[in-house]
Amino acid sequence: MKPKEDIWRARVERLIASGQSAREFAAAEGVNPKSLSGYKSHFARQARERTPQLVKVRVTSQATEPSSALEVVLPSGAVLRVTAGCDETLLRKVVRALGESR
Repeated sequence: MKPKEDIWRARVERLIASGQSAREFAAAEGVNPKSLSGYKSHFARQARERTPQLVKVRVTSQATEPSSALEVVLPSGAVLRVTAGCDETLLRKVVRALGESR
């Protein structure tokens, strides 16, 4: 992380802990309240993007016999088929990449 960003992150953390409004806190710190609010939003957005998201799963049918494959239909309509013996590391990479492409 850049030194300037470290300074603003610490400042935003102090703002949150203070319970003050951004305007009050900025005045006490001698910084521009718009800059403070902008950095607060920026860091919140970064945190949301890094937070894993859960998705609703709906079972559409019950298998009548054991299957050696798992099929996941993504909201985009793409289908991910996972067969028995699939390389677990590769599957993790695919799932991670799909999550990052949102």
